[in-house]
Amino acid sequence: MSEWETFCDISYYDLWRVRRKDERGFNDGYHLRHGEEAKALVELLNRLERERDEARAELSLTSGTISDLLKKSERLEKQIEGLNNFANERFDEIQRVRRERDEALEALMKIEDVFVDGEDTYEGWRAMGNIARAALEGKV
Repeated sequence: MSEWETFCDISYYDLWRVRRKDERGFNDGYHLRHGEEAKALVELLNRLERERDEARAELSLTSGTISDLLKKSERLEKQIEGLNNFANERFDEIQRVRRERDEALEALMKIEDVFVDGEDTYEGWRAMGNIARAALEGKV
């Protein structure tokens, strides 16, 4: 940031010149009639440049923060995707266990029917054993 300055320019009809301190050209800057106006303009220009520089610095910090937040967001999205996959696998496993449970209950109900309604003990026991075997082999 280069600051602004003002002075009475006797080579330019005694007008007040406002210019950057590092400018030395004859037509660089502005010429004003009154010294108070020139001083007020210098203060305004210096303040505006400070604010601009602060905003640029803040923007560079913010852009770094935004970049970090984007990277973190991408990491979180990958973690969420992994968790969704894990949840889907667990859901499939739960569904499989429920099917197995239902098949086992169905086999037990068949065994109960044979046991309650059976008159021939040997045939009943053999039928119950076959039902149990089929249930354990997943053929129910």
